[in-house]
Amino acid sequence: MDKLAPGCQPLKVEYDACLGTWYKKQVLSGNLDGAERCAPLFDIWRECVEEAVEEMNERRRGGP
Repeated sequence: MDKLAPGCQPLKVEYDACLGTWYKKQVLSGNLDGAERCAPLFDIWRECVEEAVEEMNERRRGGP
């Protein structure tokens, strides 16, 4: 995803950090609750990637 949407990489790093923290603190201790706290970060990252894909598709359609 880095090459496709390099501007989204900081958002992915932030989401991955949240998910990693949740996994280490919750899942490894047997508690699966709390993953939803990372959902807003995922949504922001996903929107960024979707916009990058749409821009890429628009360039392809308008290109030679």
